[in-house]
Amino acid sequence: MKDNHEQQLVAYCARGGYRSTFFASAFSSIGVGVLKLDGGYKRYRQYIIDKIPEMNENLDYIVLHGNTGTGKTRILKNLDELGMNVLDLEGAANHRGSVLGSVGLGNCNSQKQFESNIFHQIQSFRGHRVFVEAESRKIGNVLIPQCIHEKMREGVHILVEEDIDYRVSVIKEDYTLKSGYKEEILNSLSYLKKYLSKDKMDQLSLTIQAGNIEDAIADLMINYYDPLYSNKSDKYDYELVLSKIANPNKTAQSIKKWYDKFFI
Repeated sequence: MKDNHEQQLVAYCARGGYRSTFFASAFSSIGVGVLKLDGGYKRYRQYIIDKIPEMNENLDYIVLHGNTGTGKTRILKNLDELGMNVLDLEGAANHRGSVLGSVGLGNCNSQKQFESNIFHQIQSFRGHRVFVEAESRKIGNVLIPQCIHEKMREGVHILVEEDIDYRVSVIKEDYTLKSGYKEEILNSLSYLKKYLSKDKMDQLSLTIQAGNIEDAIADLMINYYDPLYSNKSDKYDYELVLSKIANPNKTAQSIKKWYDKFFI
């Protein structure tokens, strides 16, 4: 990524008409170089819609599976640092993909912003093999483009397994970074009413209010997340299973070693 001082300013409006032309000219007249987006945002948006399926045709996905808290996002970050292509769908959405996935992150991105972020990630790839985290088609309020989601299902699949104590520690660290996390978690729990009994909901609420976050996380994993995930995980044959490494850097290195053996 370029340094902020080297980035080019671009003016645009809906169709690239008078307003963007005026602002580009006005800034240029005072010595600030501004380009105008030809055709405006509508043309840019259509370009994104057309290019994602085209670019996706050339990609082969290696999909990382694992129960909530196995640290898949951290593993992907380490794979990226090892020079692998990584499509970070949750980062593009600004949402972790679960019922509580917005805690500490703010609002989920719009569908348009999500797809633009995906496009710019794909544009940076070298080679055709891409690591990605297994996801339902919907992440927060956005939908993964169908062409990508279908090709993910057809990809190579890896399973990461970890003990519940490690998984609880990962979730706690991710979800309690910002103040006000208790209120956010409690508000998000309302989405689980159709899956958990009222007694269980009340118990979880009291546990969180008392500050026993680890107990609440473990309870949610055992009674909600793990059963939900087990219904999906049986659909795949895994080319690689990694168990109880409890270190995203070492897990990424093991995946890289496997990748180098079978794909290089």
